[in-house]
Amino acid sequence: MIAAFYVVTVGLWAADYFPLQKFYAQKDVREALIDEHGFDRAIDTAEYKEAWAYEQLYATTHGGIFETENKLAFYRSILFWGTVALGVGGGVLVLTPRGRKGQPAVPKAE
Repeated sequence: MIAAFYVVTVGLWAADYFPLQKFYAQKDVREALIDEHGFDRAIDTAEYKEAWAYEQLYATTHGGIFETENKLAFYRSILFWGTVALGVGGGVLVLTPRGRKGQPAVPKAE
């Protein structure tokens, strides 16, 4: 169950994180091409067209960037607090005495 928590949460996080990072990288590629070749020559290159096409694809298939950033923050929060809860639960489990017979609260009258 613990592994399933991490697999699902990290899977949701990765499904948004990696496409967003590629979007940012494509934007940097376009800006670098413009700086290197100038705008008029850069827009005719295949790299520029590929980067522009991915940005357009991302914009049409994913929600807004702010929505995605908020979802990523939410997933990171779930991972953090889930890890804290598992650590606390594990600590309580280790520190709680088990297998001992408890002492009666009131001693028997003789």
